[in-house]
Amino acid sequence: MEGVVVELIYNLSVLVACSVLSNLIDTYIDRRKRRAQVIQGILFGLIAIIGMLNPFVLVKGLIFDGRTIVISLCALFFGPLSGGIAAGLAIIYRLSIGGSGVVMGVTTSLEAFLIGTIFNYFRTKSNRRELGIGQLYLMGVIVHTIMLTLILTLPKSLISITFKAVGLPVIIIYPIITVLIGIILLDQENSRRFLTALQESITLYRTTLYSIGDAVIVTDQERRILHMNPVAEELTGWSEKEAYQKKSNLVFKVINEFTRVPVEDPIQRVFEEGKVVGLANHTVLVGRDGREIPIADSGAPIRAADGEIVGAVLVFRDQSAERAKQRQLPRAKPCTAVSSNQPMMAFACMNWFLMRKVKR
Repeated sequence: MEGVVVELIYNLSVLVACSVLSNLIDTYIDRRKRRAQVIQGILFGLIAIIGMLNPFVLVKGLIFDGRTIVISLCALFFGPLSGGIAAGLAIIYRLSIGGSGVVMGVTTSLEAFLIGTIFNYFRTKSNRRELGIGQLYLMGVIVHTIMLTLILTLPKSLISITFKAVGLPVIIIYPIITVLIGIILLDQENSRRFLTALQESITLYRTTLYSIGDAVIVTDQERRILHMNPVAEELTGWSEKEAYQKKSNLVFKVINEFTRVPVEDPIQRVFEEGKVVGLANHTVLVGRDGREIPIADSGAPIRAADGEIVGAVLVFRDQSAERAKQRQLPRAKPCTAVSSNQPMMAFACMNWFLMRKVKR
């Protein structure tokens, strides 16, 4: 039993190294691609062979190592193609060794591949990408219970000796090693999935930002510019690259159209007031080239999950066409005295006009 444990510790260290290499491959090649699956299969197959190079030898030609763990995990995490390649390489090498345990060696590799593939199938079919320790342990128990059963394929004189020598380690330690290595591979898989999802979210965010018809500027909590969409670039005269990390008031300069007095940076007001703010009427944006554009805008805070303000977003649009149309509209004499602060007077004026139309 001691020899089996020592062998498993050796295999564990090799499997940890394997997981690091496997993660490196995952970084550069999407595991869903056939090329990646072939490479992973070859990698795990070579690890299985390394285990057989330094096995626990019960008698000549009857060896025990960690190949069942390697093959089952390969099939589980990378699919049947990878698992089949790993199992094939292990079987070829085991056949080259020969001996009284060759039948058991070949069939244990095949059953490890089969069980790993079955677990992979149900995992994929149910769309449950998450694996738990319980599932990993269950797979390890099934694989190595079958492995113990396959001891019956040995010559009769070796069956009892083999059961006594490796029975407990195989059914107790092998599943635990399966869980330990499985957790490492699972963590790497989850990290890769998280990074992929994050990249997809960033891509979606940038696509959405750059597709908005209004100008948009996004800043951090220090009012440094992080993003600008093309409309904002056109109106301010600054490219996103040039404006990056500059203070918002250096890029977004606004003045009152009539007094020519600079208007307070709306981003600064967002941080001071902690709410959505807007510019007053008759506000003009002064572009980098000195061009003046009448605008309407609003700024809003960006809050983290805990409510802390971590940035701000400014949305503004060119009002040149609207202002031009307003200047062309004729002024109605009966209502000239009505101001925006007298809604009831405006309503009365409109009601008087409609009543005269009805009487006619």
